[in-house]
Amino acid sequence: MKKIHIKISILALFVSTVVFAGNDDKRGQAGATELLMNPWTRSSGWLGGSIAGIRGPEAMRFNVAGIAETNSTDLVFSQMNWYAGSQIKSSALGFTQKVGNGDGVIGLSLMSLNFGEFIETTTNLPEGTGQTFKPSFFNLGVAYSRKFSDRINGGILIRVVNESVANVSASGIAIDAGIQYKGGEDDRFKFGVSLRNIGDKMRYSGDGLAYRSTITTSSNQITHTMQERAAEYELPSLLNIAVSYDVMYTKLYVLTLGGNFNSNSFTNDRLQFGGQFAFKDMFFARLGYDYYNGRFNGERSETDIHSGLSAGFGVEAPISKTVDKNGKDKIQSKIGFDYSFRATKVLGGTHGLSVTMTL
Repeated sequence: MKKIHIKISILALFVSTVVFAGNDDKRGQAGATELLMNPWTRSSGWLGGSIAGIRGPEAMRFNVAGIAETNSTDLVFSQMNWYAGSQIKSSALGFTQKVGNGDGVIGLSLMSLNFGEFIETTTNLPEGTGQTFKPSFFNLGVAYSRKFSDRINGGILIRVVNESVANVSASGIAIDAGIQYKGGEDDRFKFGVSLRNIGDKMRYSGDGLAYRSTITTSSNQITHTMQERAAEYELPSLLNIAVSYDVMYTKLYVLTLGGNFNSNSFTNDRLQFGGQFAFKDMFFARLGYDYYNGRFNGERSETDIHSGLSAGFGVEAPISKTVDKNGKDKIQSKIGFDYSFRATKVLGGTHGLSVTMTL
């Protein structure tokens, strides 16, 4: 079994070494880049370290196969303050439910972005019309995942993406798919592969792209309504290859280290590393780092406001307990609170808070 784990790790490293470059010809050409944002607090604290073994509703953002580990019902609400001082906030709600007595789990995830209010301006009134508007970006995902064996999970997710600014909007469909493997003593080794944001192109349309044009002839004036046609844009598809291992594993505490290779079709490829220390399965400390080619080559190579470092902590406590047939306490439901921080080169960093319930 150890040989299998070593081979999988070497394969993941080889693949990441070969394709670590990104696509310079297509870089920056995709839209709907909010699909690349992580609105979840727990996984944000240790970045790619969590992806190989990610569980519960947060798995619908990285590897949908992870929701198959839901035992009954999981519910998560997360609030992110992006680039503190920018007034950009995200809200995310995740729900997973085991289906019947089988190995299947269904999931629902919702993310919305709040950019605040903008002053409406026109060509004739560049200082403002006195009106304001709020852009609305949200996406809704429906997922299904199941256990194919004690070691392998697989799942698929369909996500509806909608963006609207004033009186123009765009909609699209994205599909995610993933598999996870766990093995070794106490399932300490985990490996996962996922494809995300696979879908057709999106295009903006609406009354905001129309304008009135007047043509003057020798006898009269003719007014036409003209409609501009916006260019199409593709979704930011990507591939995740993640590995993690519980390097220290006791009944009292667990230290997990992991990494993820993130291959993007339209942005820099990334290597993400992280670790989590769990004490009594109640107290958690997390640390992560996000690297891409060019991060250390000077300001002109920087393409991300985040500096790479992330951290977080959490606490989880039982709400109710039951007694099993051996007379031992068994946790029936629990609640958790988590905080995460991602450092930025300007502004005040990205802060996140979340509440998690297991029922």
